[in-house]
Amino acid sequence: MTSSSSIPTFLSRFKLLRVLDLEDVAVEKLPHSVVDLFNLRYLNLRGTQIKKLPKSIARLENLLTLDIRDSEVRTLPAGIMTLQKLRHLIMYRYNPFSIGDEFCYIFGTKTPSNMSLLKKLQVLACVEAEPNLIKNLRNMTQLTRIGLTKVRKEYEKELCKSIQSMNLLHYMFLMVSDDEEYLGTDALSSAPPCLKKLILVGKLMKVPSWFDSLQGLTTLVLHWSRLSEDLIPCLQELANLGRLTLTNAYMGKQLCFSTGFNKLKRLALRKLPQLSEIIIKEGVMPGLQQLYLGNCIQLEVLPDGIEYLSNLEELDLERVSTFLVASVRVNRPRVQHIPEINHYYESSSGLSYESLSHL
Repeated sequence: MTSSSSIPTFLSRFKLLRVLDLEDVAVEKLPHSVVDLFNLRYLNLRGTQIKKLPKSIARLENLLTLDIRDSEVRTLPAGIMTLQKLRHLIMYRYNPFSIGDEFCYIFGTKTPSNMSLLKKLQVLACVEAEPNLIKNLRNMTQLTRIGLTKVRKEYEKELCKSIQSMNLLHYMFLMVSDDEEYLGTDALSSAPPCLKKLILVGKLMKVPSWFDSLQGLTTLVLHWSRLSEDLIPCLQELANLGRLTLTNAYMGKQLCFSTGFNKLKRLALRKLPQLSEIIIKEGVMPGLQQLYLGNCIQLEVLPDGIEYLSNLEELDLERVSTFLVASVRVNRPRVQHIPEINHYYESSSGLSYESLSHL
């Protein structure tokens, strides 16, 4: 289905339709006939230009999944609360002007304050936080995935109480209201037992004390944490960590990987403004396959110990100093075991690329 004009005709022929996928279709308004699809279970409006969902969406009583990612919908109608069978509500929007290492790279959606009445909901991502929602999240015990934006420090106590009740949670995304706001999670005694992926966006006063309970975690993203303390000793004990991304997460000059990280496959270090030295001890990160270094302007030499990463398949350098690029050229024996070395840099035509693999 490629045009919005053909949608009503199509729908009139399939009244018993259970799945409707309009992803990236050039449509600005949800056709009225959609709400007549009583048997509809899955509705995908991702990437459309739809700005508003009608109140009559409440008629889709059998809907299980609503996906409005990267659409123009900013607020959910109150009628969404009648959809008691809803399991998956997916509605985050990426900032089209972000290049990935800026603070505001994702937006949430405003929802009715009584969202917690949707007790069967399993996926709720991402919604704008507000006090009543935060307090009542603890009633949504079936959640396996949650994403919250515009979180404030004063929400900490209630937020942590709610998180503590989510025993099925395996994905959690928390983002503060602006780049100067602290993300308060210290009231959390331990992480949800099933948590596999954790993304924290906002300033942290210290590495959260409950990080040592993240033994099942496979992916960790710390964005704009701006920690002054060395966080690596707190992370090296996470036995199942496979992906680690640190974006403006550390204000120190040195990162030393001295032990652990046995299952780490991908490591990304982005926008670490003071970082000038990376040390990797022999035997650490033995399975690392991809190393990304981006916008670390003080880093002028290759990581000490990069030669120990025998399974490294790809080294990506983006917006780094000319000294670091020169270090790759000068120290070929230390990186000759890496099949792919990529350099991305700014040019008059935008972001350009060159391969450093066979210089």
